[in-house]
Amino acid sequence: MTADTPSAVGASKLLDAHMHLWDTSRIRYPWLESGAELASSYSIEQYAGAAGSNVAAAVFVEAGAAQNEFLNEARWVSALAGQWKILSAMVAGATVSAPLSLDAHLDHLQSFSLVRGVRQSMENLELGPSRRAAIAYGLRMVAERGFTFDACIRHTQFADFVKIVESSPEVDVVIDHLGKPPVAAGIRSPEGKRWRHNVRQAAQLPRVRVKISGLAPEAGDQQTFNQQSDAFVDYALEQFGPSRSILGSDWPVSAERGARCTISGWSARVMRVVGGPGAEWGEVAYGAGATFYRLA
Repeated sequence: MTADTPSAVGASKLLDAHMHLWDTSRIRYPWLESGAELASSYSIEQYAGAAGSNVAAAVFVEAGAAQNEFLNEARWVSALAGQWKILSAMVAGATVSAPLSLDAHLDHLQSFSLVRGVRQSMENLELGPSRRAAIAYGLRMVAERGFTFDACIRHTQFADFVKIVESSPEVDVVIDHLGKPPVAAGIRSPEGKRWRHNVRQAAQLPRVRVKISGLAPEAGDQQTFNQQSDAFVDYALEQFGPSRSILGSDWPVSAERGARCTISGWSARVMRVVGGPGAEWGEVAYGAGATFYRLA
């Protein structure tokens, strides 16, 4: 293995496979319009300062812009990437649950070289049979373009989302934030038991990955986070293995909400759960994400 392969670099460097930026003066974000605590803009300069020297590359993930702003967001981030080499890939916004309008949108996204995948936040959607069918159809369209899909779901939706992926096995999927598990309730709770069952089911699907990210907001406070989060990370790693477990900071959301977990603090915690630096940590910290998002 040469020194410049992703897994070798990953032993000392990080790929942050889940970070956000937003600029409320350029783009409309409906979720920020009700006075949310994250309503101020978060810039690439702020991210670079928070990331420090150990983050070698970062993947921007769409930040909840209005649907008619998805392409504006892609243009803005693409321009930033031209100035900041740390931005290595983008997961753009796309409404996969509306396949009639999806086709033309995906055609537009193919003109952005930074875009490797798409995401639709589903955490507030009812995933009944008709919507599951529409999403499965949309995911097949995503796969036809060679894009990946980031799934933003809550643990209460996990079982329904597994059904969707079983109906669209062509697409490469990563489940963001471990499916937003019940960190506050704990892994031994009834909710935690259901989450474990769904993780096992998802891990049996070979094109599904899990993103080790975003647990701080689900914990709610620092003490709960410290006591409960490691068990969820450990279980996901056990089921998916290092080569299908991708590290992400969820900056700035996880740095500002709940337990307020920094980029360096989260990566150190996950490395400890993995078992310290080594080949497995190299996969989680860099290799698995670089493969999924097709980084050089």
